[in-house]
Amino acid sequence: MTVDIRHATAADRDALAELFHDMDRHYWGDEAPSAEDWRRFLDAVVLPASKSCEIVIAEEGGGLLGLATFAIVYPGSQLTGQLFLKEIYTRAEARSRGIGRRIMAYVAGQALTRGCARVDWVAEDTRAMSFYGALGARMLEKRVYFRLDGEALSALAGEAHVQ
Repeated sequence: MTVDIRHATAADRDALAELFHDMDRHYWGDEAPSAEDWRRFLDAVVLPASKSCEIVIAEEGGGLLGLATFAIVYPGSQLTGQLFLKEIYTRAEARSRGIGRRIMAYVAGQALTRGCARVDWVAEDTRAMSFYGALGARMLEKRVYFRLDGEALSALAGEAHVQ
């Protein structure tokens, strides 16, 4: 069968919910939201925001094998935009078939079509590192990934209301 790489649409909602649920089980195990929770979240938050968050899928025979989510952010380097890849994921049974590379090639094409000079993402230090290297990506050693969440996020946001 042929694997197609394309942008997801609202018609893909149920299959996307299953794929996001599969991805979350991969990362979080039993703490993953259910596919039904994902359906509600896709309807309420993700699909209406499709202009700011884009989803690319790999599809074979009507089933989804993988996805990538990204956004174009400004400013990028040299008066361009920057494509920021939030997520790339392939189902376990689809790995080592070149699907992740095809998804990344599609995303790279989107970056160039939209005048972006680069694609950036963050990654956990896992076996995916060799995949990224095989794409020709380089690890930036002068960049550090930060996260603000939980109580620190709430405390800082609370300062916006203090005059």
